[in-house]
Amino acid sequence: MSWRTIECGTPHSPSSGGVCISGVLYYKAADQLFSKASMIVCFDVRSEKYNFVRVRESSIGAVDTTTTLIN
Repeated sequence: MSWRTIECGTPHSPSSGGVCISGVLYYKAADQLFSKASMIVCFDVRSEKYNFVRVRESSIGAVDTTTTLIN
């Protein structure tokens, strides 16, 4: 058995661990095309589709690895 590669179309580098909520994996990443701009990557495990949320540099302090999500 081996892992499959899913093409997302937006080159990025994960910069934190992720959290999976209701079948969607969320993680912080740096966009490799736009000067390492920060973003939150959302990967839907069921549909195997990516979505991206751009984060302003002034807001990035609120998105860190010590944040706890409460559902």
